[in-house]
Amino acid sequence: MNTKSKQMPSRFAGYNSGIIADCHAFVSCKKKSATFCNENKGTLERSFPIDHPCPKQDYILSPSQPEDPVLSIHTKEDLLLLREKVNAGDNTYQNGTFLLMEDIDLSGISWIPIGASEGTPFQGTFLGNGHAIHNLSVQQKEPVAAGLFGYISHAAITNLVLSGHVKGKMEAGLLTGVANESTITNCYVTGSVFGRQATGMFAGYNTGEIRNCYAEGKLLAKTRMLPVVLSSAASLLVIGTIAILFHHKKLNTPDYFPPIPVDTSVTRIDHKKSKTGKNSISCDFATELVSNKNGMTRIDFRNPGESNHHAVIQLQIPDSELNARLGKTGRTKKEQSKLDHLKAYNPDTYRVIVAESGSIPPGFSLPSIPLKKLPDGTELPKGTYHAIVYLSFYNIATNSEAMVHTQSPVTLVIR
Repeated sequence: MNTKSKQMPSRFAGYNSGIIADCHAFVSCKKKSATFCNENKGTLERSFPIDHPCPKQDYILSPSQPEDPVLSIHTKEDLLLLREKVNAGDNTYQNGTFLLMEDIDLSGISWIPIGASEGTPFQGTFLGNGHAIHNLSVQQKEPVAAGLFGYISHAAITNLVLSGHVKGKMEAGLLTGVANESTITNCYVTGSVFGRQATGMFAGYNTGEIRNCYAEGKLLAKTRMLPVVLSSAASLLVIGTIAILFHHKKLNTPDYFPPIPVDTSVTRIDHKKSKTGKNSISCDFATELVSNKNGMTRIDFRNPGESNHHAVIQLQIPDSELNARLGKTGRTKKEQSKLDHLKAYNPDTYRVIVAESGSIPPGFSLPSIPLKKLPDGTELPKGTYHAIVYLSFYNIATNSEAMVHTQSPVTLVIR
């Protein structure tokens, strides 16, 4: 599905289930963006956008120095050593304490993140000591997290100034792509971030704490957030307030996105008016999807008229299921080779899209959805498959993608 006009990049974290407190952002973004996080499951406190830059001294405090750091970092070679040891899985460096003693310039270095994979995250303490790392340049071509750090877990980063540019295919942030149960305090980042999934100036994905921090720069994004709402039932009712918590008129962000074309197979089921005020999303569909010899798969999806969101359906099959049935995932050799070299690759969580609808407006149903060939051109043979129905929702007034998605297990029967 083409979602490149629907991504909502975010000034601190693309996805947040932790704490963002006492933070400020002076960040421009050409696309519609959430002030601090696109998808918030956590806490936002005393944090808001500002219309002028702040001096970094307002956000950098004098830290207490550790008595015995694993490594005092004076040069870029020291920083490269830290990266090498962490990415190699050296437990001492993964869990150590590091003290930045001088400003470091990374000009001319194509940076590979510290903690480059989920299997080798940085789990220690990094004390910036009020110093800066300048001219970070990350051009992450692999589908892994991008930033000065890729993955941090139960780590602490404090009193650091960071400037540079980050481009990633997955979670992307100047400081870190993924911050799992970590603390980031008294830090200042400036530059630009381009991401294709969860995108933020500090972290693409945050489940920890970001406090007393400041971000300044530009955000770009190409695709939507990862799904974070799970459903084990085929019937879904989600009613709630989906809103940007803060808005600043000087950001000059658009309030309308090009619509996804309405599916040509939809039929009218009712003429109820969409609800106004609180957002209302409701739908139901079959739990067993049966595909005939022409590849048309019966789904009986219904989007009631009182809903105020369009719906788009994807039918996905996990790589592990395709491997069990076909002896391969059906991806192209090039794509599969890249995934096989990733420590983070899990065939149970990576999926292949085998069907996709157009937009289904409120008050319409979609009886069937056509199956398509796998990326390598393989047609799915007859049989029964464990699959996932993944639903995206779009506001009927602005066509912006909702922060609520859902996925539900179904049985796919090909006859």
